Amino acid sequence: SGIVLALESLAHPIFRSAAVTRDHLALISSELDIAPRQTAAVAELLADGATVPFISRYRKEATGSLDEVAVMDIRDRLEVNIADIRDKEAMKCLVRDRDVIFNLAGQVSHNDSMTSPFLDADINYIGHLNVLECVRRHNPEAVILHAGSRLQSIPRPGGAVGCRAGRDGATGRSRPPD
Repeated sequence: SGIVLALESLAHPIFRSAAVTRDHLALISSELDIAPRQTAAVAELLADGATVPFISRYRKEATGSLDEVAVMDIRDRLEVNIADIRDKEAMKCLVRDRDVIFNLAGQVSHNDSMTSPFLDADINYIGHLNVLECVRRHNPEAVILHAGSRLQSIPRPGGAVGCRAGRDGATGRSRPPD
């Protein structure tokens, strides 16, 4: 069980994907054998600035009566770093010694991408390339889970990557591209 790192973008720190956060919390819940709602409650309380003793003593109704040790176990597995993914030195430090990296960074505003296309490209292309390059050089064994908004792809035979091409009319299932 290694440390999990989540990266978010300074350019738009409001981007906090609930689905990916739930995945991260589900991973912690599974590892600690604690109900996901309890893990989520502790994470929310910690994000609001509550301390471990406060949570374990005075917020038992929210956490399902988790004790201080359980709250610390959750806290110790929650590490969200808000950093600019374009900063190579920051990324180099952040990707070292991580087993799993949840990359949540991105400029996701369509309006901003239209008014500042070079900033959008710098964050969403160069920034992510920077993260990948830092992982390749400094922690090639790490697993990266990327929350993307532009292109979702699936593996194809022979290792190629293809874009999802819609739904099959007969079965309603996603079908790979032709």
